[in-house]
Amino acid sequence: MRRADVVASQINAAQMSLEIEHRENELVPRLIPCKMVLAQHASQTYMPAQKLTPDIINAAIDGFESQRRRIDSQIAELRQLLNGDRASAASGANHSAPKRKVSAAARRRMAAAQKARWAKVRAASAPTASASAAKPTKRERMLSAAGRKAISEAAKKRWELKRAGARKS
Repeated sequence: MRRADVVASQINAAQMSLEIEHRENELVPRLIPCKMVLAQHASQTYMPAQKLTPDIINAAIDGFESQRRRIDSQIAELRQLLNGDRASAASGANHSAPKRKVSAAARRRMAAAQKARWAKVRAASAPTASASAAKPTKRERMLSAAGRKAISEAAKKRWELKRAGARKS
């Protein structure tokens, strides 16, 4: 194996050495010590144990530092989301545009304009409403006393027949 391949494999091992622990409903990243990572990586690839040279150790340190920078940037983004600064977290900018203030007089003008727009809408729909009001309404139908009595007697007769049929069965 070439020296460059060994260094590259050690850098890969250093980058894969981040573990996540679950502690009290919290995810805690934990970096494994360099010697342990190198020993685990060597045993996984069935390579004989190698002597830790300064090149290998420096490559592992570089890998850990790049990993730390990446994690720090992700933590910063998450903290921005927690602070409610979603716009700057999404765009990557650290500043937000100042909120525009509207004077009381301008708000009054806007309210008057909105009322005028609604008045125009209501005026346009008013003729159709008055046309429907001009139609003669149907008279409510009333049931006479004789009709009510006839319905009541018919219902009593039906119930009597039903009860008589139930007694026969």
